[in-house]
Amino acid sequence: MCDMQGDCSEMPPEFKCLFENAEKPLFSGCAKYTKLSGVLKLYNLKAKNGWSDKSFMGLLELIKDMLPNDNELPNSTYEAKKLFCPLGMKIERIHACPNDCILYWKEYKDLHVCPKCGSSRYKRKNVGDEPKNKKGPPAKVLWYLPVIPRFKRMFANPRDAKNLQWHAIGRKDDGKLRHPADSPQWRNINRRWPEFGTENRSLRLGLCTDGMNPHGNMSSRHSTWPILLVVYNLPPWLCMKRKHIMLSLLISWPKQPGNDIDVYLEPLIEDLKMLWNEGVSVYDAYTRESFTLRAMIFCTINDFPAYGNLSGYTNKGAKACPICEDETANLWLNNSKQNVFMSHRAFLPIDHPYRKKKKNFNGKSETGVARLPLSSLAVYDRVKNVNVAFGKTCKTTQKTLWKKRSIFWDLPYWKHSC
Repeated sequence: MCDMQGDCSEMPPEFKCLFENAEKPLFSGCAKYTKLSGVLKLYNLKAKNGWSDKSFMGLLELIKDMLPNDNELPNSTYEAKKLFCPLGMKIERIHACPNDCILYWKEYKDLHVCPKCGSSRYKRKNVGDEPKNKKGPPAKVLWYLPVIPRFKRMFANPRDAKNLQWHAIGRKDDGKLRHPADSPQWRNINRRWPEFGTENRSLRLGLCTDGMNPHGNMSSRHSTWPILLVVYNLPPWLCMKRKHIMLSLLISWPKQPGNDIDVYLEPLIEDLKMLWNEGVSVYDAYTRESFTLRAMIFCTINDFPAYGNLSGYTNKGAKACPICEDETANLWLNNSKQNVFMSHRAFLPIDHPYRKKKKNFNGKSETGVARLPLSSLAVYDRVKNVNVAFGKTCKTTQKTLWKKRSIFWDLPYWKHSC
């Protein structure tokens, strides 16, 4: 194997060790399993069945005791993971301002103090510690799992590479809505960008995010925000499976990012712009050829509070409806101190009998017609001049329904996607 990959002496030590373990038998006389293949088989069982690290270590100890004394099985889960860590995907730890002002990335990567709020990049043991002279653990970290290598790995598997073309070669096109590929938006994208649409392997992604409590304690205020991607090229019985849901960002901090989530989306958006503008060369193991991969965000999936964080719309208070906006019909309840929205009948057909009923509703008949959703270009006209400084210490005085110009507008196709 070393002859195929080049001289082993020129390889990084971790890869050299990997190739050695791929040739070393699991125990003397074993022709079926090598040290690497045996541990990989066992670890696949752990991942598939959700075993804990402790139970897996117990299994390793038991099997190691059953095999001959010269067996090569690792003694612990940590050693097993270390054995095939060169096969793992890259993870970037990007330091962030604790007040969500910036990422210490690109032009800010060498700074020790936030240029906007003056907070230290590192945790201080004592109040008087100077961050320029004394480093330590970062005050806040963003975990970024680069998406481009993960897309390449999907196409490196022939079965997955074939499934990624299912929307074009396996879908039953009979006019019924069974898959996002049957939607008008999918067809509009194909018409507007034919070069993107005619390549069956161009990826259309759904971005999903929400706050979660990783400790399982509902009374805790800790809020971690994962950013997940789903690939809609896959058939419907696969695209929402755990195996194909891709974690791209992990924002971990006791407080949710809120309106400042755009700061943390920057690395992902930069890769997505590259995937749209230039594309990347990828090898397709199913067709056995290289092609230029391009990808786009097709939609976002989130609940209503997260929708406000991502879009920048003020979805609280009297004008909380993003469809009706300033035409939202609201009613203030003095006793409960809440806004309620009673004009649901405006969304019914104009001849619906409920429109004329007064006693069952608010004592009035409904003659209004619901406003149609704004086009993406109309929304862009409203937000293009909204400039907001991110960070918990920054306050805005803008009196508008839109809190910010979302970072998604930086994607070249976003204002034309619907």
